[in-house]
Amino acid sequence: MRASDTVVACGALTEPPQQRMIPDYNDTTGAGISDCAALITQTSAVYAATGMSPDVDVTVVSQTQNDAVLDIAYVGGNCGTVHLDRSSGSRTLTELSQECAG
Repeated sequence: MRASDTVVACGALTEPPQQRMIPDYNDTTGAGISDCAALITQTSAVYAATGMSPDVDVTVVSQTQNDAVLDIAYVGGNCGTVHLDRSSGSRTLTELSQECAG
């Protein structure tokens, strides 16, 4: 199992998605995590333990100098739209990112 780089992963998430994802994860798993690093570490462990494929199809919907919108589809059926903002110099996942309705 490849260890997750929590510093890089959390650095790429703005605060609003983190604050949405942590309660969702806790509601689903009962884990009681409280920060992004634990979210990334535990999510990676779940993927490894369940044999879920990390494979993903990514399609660029739109891209400008300051942002990009991507459609994401995981092998297991989960999907979403990812909004990446680059106005601060590096790409960060913003609160405009959403899971597919299901």
